Amino acid sequence: MKKILLLGTGGTIASKQTEDGLQPALTAPEILEYVPGVERYCDIDVKQVCNIDSTNMSPEIWSQIVRAIEANYDHYNGFVITHGTDTMAYTSAALSYMIQNSRKPIVITGSQMPINTDSTDAKVNLRDSIYYACDDFSENVSLVFDGSVIAGTRAKKMMARSFNAFYSVNFPVLARIQDEHIIRYLPYDPIREPLRFQRQVSDSICVMKLIPGSRPELLAYLFEHYDCIVIESFGVGGIPQRLMDAFAGHELHFITGHTHVNSNYDIREGVVEHNVAQICGNLWYDPINKDGTPKGYQLFRECGGEFSWEYRSLGSPAVRQLRVWQPGQVEAFPGSVVAKIWNWDPCWTVVWYEDGRCGPKDAAQALAWYKKAAEAGHDRARKAVERMEKLV
Repeated sequence: MKKILLLGTGGTIASKQTEDGLQPALTAPEILEYVPGVERYCDIDVKQVCNIDSTNMSPEIWSQIVRAIEANYDHYNGFVITHGTDTMAYTSAALSYMIQNSRKPIVITGSQMPINTDSTDAKVNLRDSIYYACDDFSENVSLVFDGSVIAGTRAKKMMARSFNAFYSVNFPVLARIQDEHIIRYLPYDPIREPLRFQRQVSDSICVMKLIPGSRPELLAYLFEHYDCIVIESFGVGGIPQRLMDAFAGHELHFITGHTHVNSNYDIREGVVEHNVAQICGNLWYDPINKDGTPKGYQLFRECGGEFSWEYRSLGSPAVRQLRVWQPGQVEAFPGSVVAKIWNWDPCWTVVWYEDGRCGPKDAAQALAWYKKAAEAGHDRARKAVERMEKLV
């Protein structure tokens, strides 16, 4: 029989009515008592990570959850986390990046009503979560709520009171659970990459949503107190000019979409646009982007002031970053070998091999192209020129 570890963090599911309103009071063992019969699915152990209103969730507690899972990973077949609904989507997304390529399921759930009340949704949600965590085909981080199984990075709370509170954004629901039956909507694709734990995440990232009239003084404060600012701009990247002026001296990255082309552009020194094909997500239903990029997503990282990015194609290991067509397969270049490199930009150096031998490399020609890009205003090309001239 499988073994599941239940981790309690508080939230509405663990709350009781007090003079000050609902307050988290039930521990994980007490919550488990309200769902008799789950022992038919598995053996369950419990661990209390914290007992808080989820509005008080923080990156520090995410790290505690990750450490608890990592310490017990080899001893259990799956993990279920009870959580408040207000920040459940944030936690499911954070854990998806902090625990990557998990062949064991990590399921997050909660409820709109406390588990000790009549007509609560907590019992069904918890039972479904445990059942899903016991299934052989369940993997990675997911959120289970009102019978829906949602990918950890795609959940968003849309309803404040309804039991169907969470929707999957721009991605299909992974499965539905009904009467101890799991109906999956996506084909099973086993994880091939090694398990990775990221024990800490930065708390020096701020999300700012623009509205007409946003003041540049606010940006000055944010620049002083945060390492990275994510701005929800207008349209496909529009920012008012008076705010653009406030970015002088800071590195600025625009993340845009809707052109059906995956590309990167140096707009000017310190300003880069990353076009991620379509923000809306229609490409999830098409086999390939019109520029040759497969279905996937862009992964951005900020670490110690360094910003980096890479493209991940669905169903493929992270190292797969290109596709090659043989001569005659591409109508526009009938006599050529054509390579599409995901996320390529003009500052990359491409080296090719044929029959195990490296193709010719011309450092002088490469330097000449870098200089042309630098003259056009590409900051990274300018840095490449400086680096190559030092080697010469």
